[in-house]
Amino acid sequence: MDFGIAVSSLSILRYICEQITLVPLSVMSRILFFHEMACSCVYLIEKAPWLKRKANKTLSRYENGSWKDISMEDLPQLGKIEAQVWLILYNILLEPECRKKYDYHEHNKSIVLRVGFISFIHF
Repeated sequence: MDFGIAVSSLSILRYICEQITLVPLSVMSRILFFHEMACSCVYLIEKAPWLKRKANKTLSRYENGSWKDISMEDLPQLGKIEAQVWLILYNILLEPECRKKYDYHEHNKSIVLRVGFISFIHF
C-alpha cells in the first residue's frame, strides 16, 4: 500500500511540474531547492524501485497497482511510473522559468549529468 501511495504522489508531482509556471513561486522554490527534485528524480531512475528481480531470475514491473512479469524484450520500454519520473525531470530541467532560477553547483551538476549514463538495469 505504501508503494502505491508513493507512485500516486509521483503522478501528482508530475502534474504540478507540468504547470510549474502557474504555481506560486514558493512551490517552485521548494521543488527546485528544498527538495532538490532534479537530483531526487535521478536517484529514482538509478534505483528503479518499479523493477524487481524475482528468485527465479524473472523481472517484474509495478504497473496499475500490481507487479507484472516482463520479458527481457519488453524491458527497454518505459513503464508508466518510470515515464512519470522522466517527465518530472524534463519539466524541471527544461522549463525556461526553472532554468533561470535553478543554480547548478558541483554536487547537483554531477548528479544531473549522471542521467546520461544510466542503463536500464542496475541489478
